[in-house]
Amino acid sequence: MRNRGFRRGASVFLNRRAGHTDAFTSSALIVSSTVGLLTDSFKPVGSALWLRPDTGVVAGTSWTDTMSGGGLVATAGGTTKPTVLATSGPNSTPVMAYTVANASYHRVATQGWVQPFFIWTVMKWTSASWASNQYVFDGVTLNTDAFIWSGTTAVETYAGTAVQAWSAASPKTFQAWGVYFAGAASYIASNGTIEASGTNTGTSPPGGLTIGGPGDLASAAWSDAQVADIIVYTSLPSAGELSRLAAYRLARYGF
Repeated sequence: MRNRGFRRGASVFLNRRAGHTDAFTSSALIVSSTVGLLTDSFKPVGSALWLRPDTGVVAGTSWTDTMSGGGLVATAGGTTKPTVLATSGPNSTPVMAYTVANASYHRVATQGWVQPFFIWTVMKWTSASWASNQYVFDGVTLNTDAFIWSGTTAVETYAGTAVQAWSAASPKTFQAWGVYFAGAASYIASNGTIEASGTNTGTSPPGGLTIGGPGDLASAAWSDAQVADIIVYTSLPSAGELSRLAAYRLARYGF
């Protein structure tokens, strides 16, 4: 059961589970009705990668992190490359679209990343119905920190040892996913609430990041998916950073 608490007088939502805190306040939102004022000033602290489809995209070629200052490049691949849909995301934000039929993907080459490894992303899967596993994230080899649509209403993570699954995930709805890979401390969170935890998914290092398909770029596990935001951390974000992500999520995406 979800563990939620409310504190009067500060408009604060808190969710605590396994050390995870998601909070947002009216002051954190800078009391502005203009989304850009907050989202343009937000910068993740301690991130290794930040990709958003409104910047750094060279159609059919690459997607560059121009947001965090790290400058890492995700190379595009597939029979037809991923495409930007200008207004298909929450609050009419742009998304990067991946398709099973085209085996489309982006790949950030090996960076030496290891666990702990945290992916914060706003995305949804878009297939008409579930037919087989669809990997939206993986490392640079198969099943090294994979996040998968694994059933009609289920998602799972896997890193070489065991599957951690959330069976009521509503994969076809835009959500802000927090996917943490850290052996027995691993978890799956949605919109700031941890929904699955306690399983040792394994300690395989991701190395880099594959978006839209499996890490080996060969297995039949591609995704029909729309991705509005990806932020990668090579450690678990602090409670304060998770609070800032929650405020950014609300301001930019409206939930």
